[in-house]
Amino acid sequence: MLELATYNHVLVKNASGGQRKALSIYLAFLLNKPIILLDEPFADLDLMKKKQLASFLKKDIEQTQRIIVIISHEVAGFESLFNEIYILKEGQLADCGTLEALEEKYSNPVFKGIEGIYFEVTGKVLGGQVG
Repeated sequence: MLELATYNHVLVKNASGGQRKALSIYLAFLLNKPIILLDEPFADLDLMKKKQLASFLKKDIEQTQRIIVIISHEVAGFESLFNEIYILKEGQLADCGTLEALEEKYSNPVFKGIEGIYFEVTGKVLGGQVG
């Protein structure tokens, strides 16, 4: 997963941010816990590793009863990973539901997908604020 073997000779203290992220994700799944919390799992990964991680997560979700909680500002292209979406505004739950239910509720967002729903709910773009 995530080409870990390509840098098996690198000490963790000398690893890049992406290498450390890949290793920490690998270790989380190696422990085989029923619930895994991934905080910004796509950050620091190049595009290829992001796709590999998304593919791995999708496969794991389909094949196990594991609960995977993903906290992320980067969601474009990863919508198929989410059964439920929770949107926080100023640390409080602002809305939640399936992607389909939220798309129906916010039927004319400024942006497509989760980013548009997030903007409709919070007035902010993921990772920043408009204006």
